[in-house]
Amino acid sequence: MKKLLALLLLSPLAYSLDYVFVCTTEEGKTTSVLINTGEKFIKLGQLKFDDDWKKDDIDIKVIENNIYENENAIVEFNTVTGNMTQILFKKGKTGETLEDNFLNQYRYSCKPASRLIP
Repeated sequence: MKKLLALLLLSPLAYSLDYVFVCTTEEGKTTSVLINTGEKFIKLGQLKFDDDWKKDDIDIKVIENNIYENENAIVEFNTVTGNMTQILFKKGKTGETLEDNFLNQYRYSCKPASRLIP
């Protein structure tokens, strides 16, 4: 019985998968993206997005507060098309509307990749 209980407690770790992508911006710049479904984060290059993870059938949306010095960011990854968007906002409520706080948006087209060194 104890073994069964231990197996049930450890089973979510078995589904904790890393998905690796090579993503290209509209301008042609390339970066790597790692999505970890167990620990619930997206790593875009060296930046880790893990403050607010939301996943549904098609999209994964992650927010990172203080990603840059006065900026918050949202990353949205479409699990069907491989398209990803990163939106940067001013930190805090400086404007009256969301558009007042908008700084920049980057669009990526992602393709699955594998790690060269596991």
